[in-house]
Amino acid sequence: MHPPAAAEADAELLRARYATESNKFASLAADNYEAKMKQFCSSLSAVYGELPFARLDWGTSILGTLIGLVCAQTCKNSWSSIGYANLAASFPSASGEPDWDLIRRRRVEDIVPCIWHGPYFHRKAERIHAILERAYSDSGGRSTSLEHLKGWSSARIRAYLMDFNGLSGKSIACLLLYRMGRVDFAVDANVLRVMTRLGWLKSIGIHAQEAISVSDRRAALRQGATLPPMPH
Repeated sequence: MHPPAAAEADAELLRARYATESNKFASLAADNYEAKMKQFCSSLSAVYGELPFARLDWGTSILGTLIGLVCAQTCKNSWSSIGYANLAASFPSASGEPDWDLIRRRRVEDIVPCIWHGPYFHRKAERIHAILERAYSDSGGRSTSLEHLKGWSSARIRAYLMDFNGLSGKSIACLLLYRMGRVDFAVDANVLRVMTRLGWLKSIGIHAQEAISVSDRRAALRQGATLPPMPH
């Protein structure tokens, strides 16, 4: 072991090193986050090399992707995959996806056995059924589909889907980024809430009012609050 004096000297050197490094560090703020993220990416590139953006075909419809994301909420990937496969096996269609219109015409209780191996299956079944009903209603009763969203801007898609009960900002970002190949930022809901309130994501069309959940917006409106409209 080092003598007390040597140990104290080592500790002092370590403190001095920490102080020097901390003086170099600038806290993340709205006016420097872009530069700091570029620096971070450059540092990673030096280690991992340049990795191109991967555009993979998920092979599902927009509606199918959303239902899959609902199955995956607060759930292990293996459980959500089983739930989606159960829907496809119980309500088959020629496309290989579950027959969404058939599921829409069934009761919520008919969805539950497909997903009851995972958590919150009653709530998820209600959300799935509500999404299908909303898709059908918004099409004017023509089809249970959301494929027309492909022709919409990302901001319009986001504003529209944020009004769906049970769809979080992260779920919508996953749809836009992975299924539709749009620029978006899929992060945990709590992180997204902080970032949107700080206005850090305006450049990709995510505005601060999106940090307010649909239920909180409705509660605020019931109390007479005036909220900014969602962007279109």
